[in-house]
Amino acid sequence: MTSLAAWLKDQDISDAEFGGRIGCDRGSVGRYARGERFPTPATLVRIREETGGLVNADDMLRTWEAKNPGQAPEGEGAVDESGAPNAVRDASAGELVARPGEAA
Repeated sequence: MTSLAAWLKDQDISDAEFGGRIGCDRGSVGRYARGERFPTPATLVRIREETGGLVNADDMLRTWEAKNPGQAPEGEGAVDESGAPNAVRDASAGELVARPGEAA
């Protein structure tokens, strides 16, 4: 498990380059890496795929929690009005699963 910031540094990849690979701008990549914004489920999938599974949803959540103790993730699609995740990526199985009560 590794943070997005550490992975980008290890790979010598800029936020702008990585953003191009996953379909977002460099500012969003920087905010994800610093835990200032939580990626959408679709972006979590792209991050995991682009990093070869070395950065996954659990890693992104750890980054978020380190920056925002006790706060639910914020970001486009991160949580619904009740605070429940809209969808989560099962890091061990690599599958996108829906929140309880919804089909995947």
